[in-house]
Order: sequence, then structure tokens, then C-alpha cells
Amino acid sequence: MCIIFAIYTLSNWPKDGQLLAGKTRYVYYFNLIITCSYLFIRSLLVYQARQSIVFYIVSLITCQVIFFTDWKPRLIISLIGVTSMVLMVHSIPLDNSGEQIIRMFECTGMTVMLFIASTHFYNIEVQSFLHLHVINQQNSKLSTYTKLLEKEKEQREEKLEQRSRELTSYTLQEVKSSRFLEEIRQTILQEKAGDVRKIPQLITNHLHGEAKWSYFKDVFENVHPDFFNRITAQFPSLNPNDIRLMALLKMNLSTKEIADILGISPQSANTARYRLRKRLNLKPEDELETLIRNL
Repeated sequence: MCIIFAIYTLSNWPKDGQLLAGKTRYVYYFNLIITCSYLFIRSLLVYQARQSIVFYIVSLITCQVIFFTDWKPRLIISLIGVTSMVLMVHSIPLDNSGEQIIRMFECTGMTVMLFIASTHFYNIEVQSFLHLHVINQQNSKLSTYTKLLEKEKEQREEKLEQRSRELTSYTLQEVKSSRFLEEIRQTILQEKAGDVRKIPQLITNHLHGEAKWSYFKDVFENVHPDFFNRITAQFPSLNPNDIRLMALLKMNLSTKEIADILGISPQSANTARYRLRKRLNLKPEDELETLIRNL
């Protein structure tokens, strides 16, 4: 019967490390109880027939191993086993009464020593193994978490690179548009017609329109988050034109490109750089681009 129960339990044993199902779990524990009961009953019968406690010791070791990871069943088995054997030894008289007492002490002593030994081994070896197993699980989780972080980092870098390309593309288009409009403005300024002279002001408004700056600012902050907040916090005396110039310098644009975007001459762009250095209190040896790059 125990063999049949064991085959049933093994056939329904989960392969993914989960706990036993309800019915299988009951069969499993019932089989353990039947096995331990058989061993102790057999031990009593062997002693009754041969007055030997060897089979009892073997049975006790087997039961201690079966319930190795739980001290309560081991303690219950030890108490039941030693009580049964002491009563059995006491109920069968021997020719030598001293031999009977010795066997009762042997049963008690072996039971206590096996329980202590199994408990000690569990505390030392098994706990060490379980601790190592927990460490391995934590290392595995840490490795998985590290891979996720690396993947997220790669995704953020790809997204940042894409936004950087968008910003560069937008800036280049803005440079071309600004150059084209500047050429138109210079051409119109050479005309004499009074109505035509209104067009340069319209183009100038287009070059410095707040709508275009707002769009550029949104795209720029996607690539360089909190750049404008850091500038405002560190240098509250800067005006909007200084902040725009610093954003363009952050992109490593040339003076000619900056002048085209702002709709001013390269000389005016250099003058704006000089004024910005003064407002930032930079020394002659300090580089403006280095300061802005580190913001």
C-alpha cells in the first residue's frame, strides 16, 4: 500500500517547484504516517521476538530523515518511539533485571542523541544551504533587474539620440529659413517704394517670434531637461535674449549660425557673447562654452 501511495505521489509531483496539490498532499502525508507507524510497530515486534533494539534505532533514523526539515514531527516521533520501546522493554522480563534497565536507558539515550544530532545537522548544514540558495535567488533577481535597467538605459539613450537628431534637424532648417528671410529683407531694404518697406519689419517679427521660440524651447528641453531651470536658478539676472544665446551655444553652433537664427549680424552675435560673459562674471581665461556645456 505504501508503494502504491508513493507511485501516486511521484506521478502527481509538480515539476515547476510548486507545492503539492490538495489531494496529492494528503496522500503524501498519509503515506509518511503509515510508513513511520509500520517501522515502529515492526520495531516493537522485533524486540518482542529477539529482544533487540537495532531495528528500533534504524527506524528512528529513517523517521528523523523523513521529517528532517521540521522539528515538531521529529520530536513527536521521538517521544512516541521512546515511550513505546521503554514500555515494551519493561513489559518483557529478562533473566537479568540490570540488563532490562540498561536497554531502557539505551533506547532513551539513542532517541535523545538522534534528535539532537538531526537538529544540529539541520541548523548547521541545511540552514547554510538554504541561506546559499536565498543568496543565489537574490543574485538572480539582481541580475535580472540589472538587465532591465540596462535595457531601459539603452531605450532612453536611443530616445534621447532621436530627439537630438530632431533638434539638430529643426535647427538646420531654422538656419536655412533665417538666411533666406534675411536675404529677402536686405533685398527689400534696397527698394525705394514706401509700401514695400513694411515687409522687412514683418520678416523681423517672424525671425524673433515668440511662437517659434516656444517651439524651439519645447524641442530643446526634450534633449536637455531642466536646462532653462538651472540657468534661471544660478543666474537670475539674465534676460530672455541671454537665455536664448546660451541655448544655442549649448548646441555647439557657430557664430554665423547663431546670428542667422537670431536674425542679427555675426558682429552683433559676438557682442551678445561678450555681454553674456560680463553678466556671468567670467574671467578672461574662463571659456563660455565650457561653462554652458557643464550646466
